Amino acid sequence: MEQKKVVVILVIILVVLIGAGFYLGFVMGKQDGWELGKEAGVAEGNSMARQELQPLVDLAFPAPPKEVFGLSAVVKYAVGAVITIEVDDLDDYLPHKDRSPRKTELRRAVTYRNTSFTLINYAKQDSRGNPTKKAITLQDVKPGDRVIVWSNENIRDKSEFTAERVEVAR
Repeated sequence: MEQKKVVVILVIILVVLIGAGFYLGFVMGKQDGWELGKEAGVAEGNSMARQELQPLVDLAFPAPPKEVFGLSAVVKYAVGAVITIEVDDLDDYLPHKDRSPRKTELRRAVTYRNTSFTLINYAKQDSRGNPTKKAITLQDVKPGDRVIVWSNENIRDKSEFTAERVEVAR
């Protein structure tokens, strides 16, 4: 009789332990599954948000054109018939999250005898309020000058190009 009580108690304890193990495993597994599902949902939500918001980003920050015939730049060097300019990288047009400045690149504008040089002086205005313009020469172009260099060819991705017109803004 005593032995039957011990066996019954052991069976009851075993059943309780198995039940507790099953319950804890179910709850913990459900929690892990929920976390995994939540992470997958966040990733999918980010992807969906990117797809939905991309048209707004494109509207606010349109991509540069595929054909570029003029570049606004700062003169780094003017040696011989070549003006080395520093321009903003056209492919780096979106704002940076860390607020760092845009990437820049050096380009070489090769001038020749028919290249026109113009000084646009915003400090002096004509009678109509427009900035004055004056013809200058290559020797008047100095490092640090803000220029717009024009070409007859697509210079979007060219590191060296022929300059048809150079406008110096002061």
